[in-house]
Amino acid sequence: MLTNQLKTLAWRDVREFYEGLVLEQQWHIEPMAALVQFIAQSPYAKSLFPATSHAALLIGRVADFERGDSMLEVRFVPESQCFVFTYTQSPNETERWSRKCAAGEGQAVFERLLHKRLRWFHEG
Repeated sequence: MLTNQLKTLAWRDVREFYEGLVLEQQWHIEPMAALVQFIAQSPYAKSLFPATSHAALLIGRVADFERGDSMLEVRFVPESQCFVFTYTQSPNETERWSRKCAAGEGQAVFERLLHKRLRWFHEG
């Protein structure tokens, strides 16, 4: 039986994965590696569950989540030096919400998404 369940990883492993793409594979995704480093060291890390899909970072609210079920996908596009954040609420959803920003805005936009758009975290 096919499943869309993703095996989530420890943030340490995800950080090492992206560092390896930068250092060993010579991928020009340093802003993505920096964003992953920020998340891994942040208070958010204990409540967010990451998986990787090639160069995309997939984040869910529960361990081993189903692909597309309350999932935030983060991609970095080296050619345009921008991040693309895409949120999918359910696997059958046809219209996904997406936000694009410059590389230097990645961390701030990520935090704003967590608090304001997705409401996964509350300030205060």
